[in-house]
Amino acid sequence: MVKEIVDNLRAIRVANKISQEELARATGVSQKHISNIENHKDTPTIETLQKLARGLGVEISLKLLDKNHIEADALPRN
Repeated sequence: MVKEIVDNLRAIRVANKISQEELARATGVSQKHISNIENHKDTPTIETLQKLARGLGVEISLKLLDKNHIEADALPRN
């Protein structure tokens, strides 16, 4: 799941022509750490993922991405 989130955040960054350096300045996360995260050399914390997402102007709903939070009683009953 984290890999997919990181890949999506990277795609958003690249699509919006935001450099790692710019994202680092906006988030307080070092450029080196962003590079390592994007290259799957470091595993980011949830807090770091949230900082990166906010820096890109998007939100991450980890609850929606976590399959363990999908419950049967959320489905409509007949």
